[in-house]
Amino acid sequence: MLRSVWTKTLWEGRNGIVLWSVALAGVSLMYALFYPSINQESFAQAMESFPEALMLAFGWDDLTSAAGYLGSTVFGLLAPILMIVFAIGLGTRAIAGDEEAGTLDLLLAHPVSRARVVLERALALAVSLTVATLAVFGAIVAARGVAELDALSVGAIAAASLHLLLLALTFGTLALALGAIGGSRSLALSGAAIVAVLGYFGNTIARQVDATRWLATLSPFRYYEGGAPLRNGLQVGDATVLLVASALFVAVAVVALGRRDVGA
Repeated sequence: MLRSVWTKTLWEGRNGIVLWSVALAGVSLMYALFYPSINQESFAQAMESFPEALMLAFGWDDLTSAAGYLGSTVFGLLAPILMIVFAIGLGTRAIAGDEEAGTLDLLLAHPVSRARVVLERALALAVSLTVATLAVFGAIVAARGVAELDALSVGAIAAASLHLLLLALTFGTLALALGAIGGSRSLALSGAAIVAVLGYFGNTIARQVDATRWLATLSPFRYYEGGAPLRNGLQVGDATVLLVASALFVAVAVVALGRRDVGA
């Protein structure tokens, strides 16, 4: 019998973790292997016809370099979207999902504190996202030799992968906190999703206008990719911001669940 909340959570969600990890690895590998087709002078010339503002907004200004290509495809759009969807789903189920299913009050009837439930569910969330992130990292590293990505070091890929993990963890813990506050899956899911969408467009569009550029500093995506970890390695300050945000969301969840009448 599994003795802890977090190991039980991981065991019950093992199929989802495996499926999401395989999907993330597959998508990352597919796009990495497509790079030799992009790394052509003819493609670079074709991209010159696109509006400059559009190129800068979506990070398409340097698609022919290894860092630019992976930074705008795998790490710029595909992996973040998939990881955030996975994370929000996990965070939504962690508290609100169990409460709506009627299983959270049964768990709390055992000799386990509410704070421990939140903390161990957050730990299970972090472990699940770590496994999925390692799948992305492994796929990109495996493709380096055959996809002409040797210009990227393993350390740079690891740095980008860590930023990806922290971004997903931020939205996952946000969903967990919203679920602990309201006990509603719809609140947790929609709330975290809205913040993700606003954060993405705030980072890509608001920074193109001087008057609204400050809004980008409120976006988690700014701290995910603003320092270009694929080019410059781990950005300690940005990574710390995402980690602190995740910790604050977990703390909010602990306080909220401790004060609320579960199941009411």
